[in-house]
Amino acid sequence: MKASFPDGAGLHRAALAYMSDMTIQETVLRANGVHWAPPG
Repeated sequence: MKASFPDGAGLHRAALAYMSDMTIQETVLRANGVHWAPPG
């Protein structure tokens, strides 16, 4: 089931910024030897 995302340019920009920050955060953490989740 897909949920719809409300219209609004500001909300869309905020969602895009959140998603891109999460992707970059993973890369920065791994480069410094820090894992997002505990191994296992």
